[in-house]
Amino acid sequence: MDKIQEVITGIIKREGGVRYENVPGDRGGPTKGGITLDRLRTERGGKITAQDVQDLTEDEIREIYADAYFLRPRIDRLPKCLQVQVMDFFTTSGNWAIKKLQQMINDFDHKCDVDGKLGPQTIRLCWEITATAPEHVLNNAYVEARATFYRRIVQSDASQGKFLKGWLNRAHSFKMQEPKDVA
Repeated sequence: MDKIQEVITGIIKREGGVRYENVPGDRGGPTKGGITLDRLRTERGGKITAQDVQDLTEDEIREIYADAYFLRPRIDRLPKCLQVQVMDFFTTSGNWAIKKLQQMINDFDHKCDVDGKLGPQTIRLCWEITATAPEHVLNNAYVEARATFYRRIVQSDASQGKFLKGWLNRAHSFKMQEPKDVA
């Protein structure tokens, strides 16, 4: 299995598998394997219903993830150490994942426009940071940016509080330990 398929397998697992859900209060609405009704409408165009979401195959879910959440947003251009987590965050929060990455870049004393687009400037600055900052520091800073984002959602809309624990667990599942000195 190539690397992107391994990443997609992890996302599908974190989404609860390839099953249809329509959880009350979940802004995503009808969802299967993490693919929402709105996403399917964007991908297919035309009149798409909850039944179309329910009928999604695992192969189509994987195609959507590879194209819409990895290649088109240019996540494949990021340093490998960021790709998995940025893609995972992008699947749950769209361009907010890129905005939080750009804000994190600024926190590392680089000047990055916070526009939610993964353009040449953002990609270049990510590569510059990975050349100087330890991978776990960069990774964990992004984990915390994600966690803060989820907490702010709940602060602005208490009805989303029932999802906070799961969101935080998902974000923190990417946390890396500081490497031990081998001396």
